[in-house]
Amino acid sequence: MSLVSGYEMITAIVDGDQVSSSLHGTKPLIQYLKKGTSDVSPDWSVAANQPVIYPRAKSQLQMTRIPIVAGTEKWFYNDKEIVFDSTGLSTSPAGLFKKERYDDGGVEVPALRITGNLASTTNTDSDKIGFSGEVELGGIKMETCPDIDIRLEETVGDPYEGFIDATDGGIIDDDTSEITCTGILYKGGAEATSGVTCYWYFHEEDGWKMIEKFNGKKSITVTEADINSELVIRCDFQYGGVKVFSSTRQLSDETDALIISSNPSGPKQLRKGESVTFTPKVISRSTAQEAAGYSFSYTMHDPNLVSIGTSAGRTVTLTHAFVNENSRGIQLFISAKK
Repeated sequence: MSLVSGYEMITAIVDGDQVSSSLHGTKPLIQYLKKGTSDVSPDWSVAANQPVIYPRAKSQLQMTRIPIVAGTEKWFYNDKEIVFDSTGLSTSPAGLFKKERYDDGGVEVPALRITGNLASTTNTDSDKIGFSGEVELGGIKMETCPDIDIRLEETVGDPYEGFIDATDGGIIDDDTSEITCTGILYKGGAEATSGVTCYWYFHEEDGWKMIEKFNGKKSITVTEADINSELVIRCDFQYGGVKVFSSTRQLSDETDALIISSNPSGPKQLRKGESVTFTPKVISRSTAQEAAGYSFSYTMHDPNLVSIGTSAGRTVTLTHAFVNENSRGIQLFISAKK
């Protein structure tokens, strides 16, 4: 039996290939303001607490990362372009961000470090970081424009937030044979260093499967044999014996011979009345040709990782109404079997 899996965010199409792009953070992109005070946590003015945000663009026919064309990058804060001085520190808005470079598992990309606190008594709504930059695919340059939310919340207690850190960007390639994933739990914005137990799951064709050999371990090792092109892992965090948070992360294997092209028709970010239909294909990485004879199944989860439906067939369609009634966010997992 041959099994291939996929999970992607599609943003552009060119010459039969598709480019997915997204922004990622090296730490949770959430900051809390303690109710009735001006105290924020974590304190992003402290270097050790600062998240770094970086883009990732991928070719869907080859399922490999594509570099950003040097000098084409721009960063945006709440849809306004960020202005930087000669040292890379932002002048508008002043002192909140700094331009850097980041090693995304062997691919160097532009990055943005948050160097100041965003949450305040006058700002407890979600902010947005946007990026634009050119990639080159098949000799054609095209713009990619992902964005990511930063959650700013007022709180009266110490809320929990979980994060899965992964070495080498969570990607296996010719230079990386395994990935170390570490579960990190934050309590009130500070890392909880004791009393935390991690339970690990892999998403497979029929849903989440607990990986018992990893239970109780803060760090686990995932190898090429575990990943059929794409793998989503989950960590359930227990604190003091009580489950307090679940976090997921997508891992990729850029050496697999077969990959899934999700092949969407329609936008991924849906407005009222819109829908998107996926007609996935299994593609040979070496030839970029479709591999025939596969059947497809689909699993949908809401943002809380609760299964909200399954289907099978050549296509699957998601409507705005369906996404909206499920907390306005759907994770779609695609499995191909032969």
